[in-house]
Amino acid sequence: MILRRNLLRGIPDYRSFQKIKPLKKGWSGDKKYTLQTADGHRLLLRTVAFSEYESKKAEFGLMQSMAAQGIPMQRPLDFGICSRGKSVYTLLTWIDGTDAGALLPRMSAAGQVALGIKAGQLLQKIHSVPAPRAQEDWGERFYRKTRTCVDAYRANPACRHESGEQIIFFLEDNRQYLDGRAQAFLQGDFNKTNLIVSPDGETISVIDFNVVDLPYGDPYWAFDFMAWDTEAPAHFYTGLARGYFGGSNPRGGEPPQDFFDALRYYIAYDIMKVLSDQNIKRRGQYMNHVERWLVDIQAPYPAWYLPKEASP
Repeated sequence: MILRRNLLRGIPDYRSFQKIKPLKKGWSGDKKYTLQTADGHRLLLRTVAFSEYESKKAEFGLMQSMAAQGIPMQRPLDFGICSRGKSVYTLLTWIDGTDAGALLPRMSAAGQVALGIKAGQLLQKIHSVPAPRAQEDWGERFYRKTRTCVDAYRANPACRHESGEQIIFFLEDNRQYLDGRAQAFLQGDFNKTNLIVSPDGETISVIDFNVVDLPYGDPYWAFDFMAWDTEAPAHFYTGLARGYFGGSNPRGGEPPQDFFDALRYYIAYDIMKVLSDQNIKRRGQYMNHVERWLVDIQAPYPAWYLPKEASP
């Protein structure tokens, strides 16, 4: 407890915090703790090294902007320096409920679609916040990221893959899929474990913003996380896509063709990102994704999407 009190030193009213417990969940490098205040409220504390002060300050500001738009999310409460100047903290409200990833296996196919539609409507609301006008053209920005992966792949003979040059050709020949893309705020990690369903099942809230590196971009890129999901709950993700494009329609709407075209490009980029990874262990971990993605690029729909006639 003394160690944790030293960690909290510098946070206003830190001595009043009770039941301080580490929270080992999520993929970010932040250290997370659940706190209970003297009046019984739960809070979430995230800390990182002081070297990340500027990026976390920017992230906190973006979260404040999102909360002001009425997005159902963890509200940012406070930001600053703690642990005698060694760490940066972000203090957030706690959201009661269960993450969608834990709920989905217990739901019917129709229930997964319905939950997905709600999630898609939430994502569309997040993306209704436009990027600042000064943003560089998205196609140029993303193609630069693509070329970095391609160059790394070609520079290392150990990365060679039988489909490598085919994927590079696809990326070069289909740059038009990125042309003229509007940019919006990106939450950064809209996966099922970051979506909290309220106890009554009526509300979905988003947690765990990860917006430092690329806070604005093509809204379609936010769907790329689905490709990395090894479980890929197709009914839920199908509902999510339909909810995103269906506006207030409770049954959602069919995604347009340019959505699937853009996703093919992003999947091809994912392949190149894995193939060019210099970390052999991590590269091997994701090679099974590559085989599945190669099929997705050629198919009319990605594996996680069910055409209208095949879904409930």
